[in-house]
Amino acid sequence: NKEYALYVIAILDKLFIENTKEKFGNIVALTDLPGVAEVVNTLRTSTYTPVKIAAIDSLRYIYRPEYNDEIKSVLSIAAKDPDEVVARNALLALIEISDKNSKAE
Repeated sequence: NKEYALYVIAILDKLFIENTKEKFGNIVALTDLPGVAEVVNTLRTSTYTPVKIAAIDSLRYIYRPEYNDEIKSVLSIAAKDPDEVVARNALLALIEISDKNSKAE
């Protein structure tokens, strides 16, 4: 199931991010994370609402301030999706990211 696959990618990527930070002291670039390109591509091309929401949730889950611009860019595009449910979920994710950023400052 594509939804579960997207969630698994996010879980594994988050572990990869945390382990790399712990071992080497640096953050892996978003574009270097395994499967992220597929998450973004799925968000752009899928016609199935639950799959698009899973892609949005996956990006929310792996979010870090270092990925702010890239994830906000992808979510901004998704916020204009013709599917109102997808657009609303993307907008809520953008609000959540903005809240995290304002609390970090």
